[in-house]
Amino acid sequence: MSFQQPPTLLILAIKNNMLHTFQLTGIMQRKDTDNETIPVSVKFYDKHGDLITIEECVCTSASFKNKTVNVKITPSDEFRTIRTITIIELNGQEVYR
Repeated sequence: MSFQQPPTLLILAIKNNMLHTFQLTGIMQRKDTDNETIPVSVKFYDKHGDLITIEECVCTSASFKNKTVNVKITPSDEFRTIRTITIIELNGQEVYR
């Protein structure tokens, strides 16, 4: 029995439409011309395994060592810490590891 590998170009095409976890903090910390953090939407799993969707939040800080981002949920002014490994979607783009 022989196995064929998928074409490399197909793999690259699929990943070009996705974000890698290493890109998340850079995208989440982007600023506009007024030096304000640009709001993002994010989907992630919490520690209990529930899927959480935040439609609008801004990154207040990030820890590369702990692989976490702190966000402020814009409508409610609630703060939350998110582990980047649990993020599955950012601004409608799927995330891979």
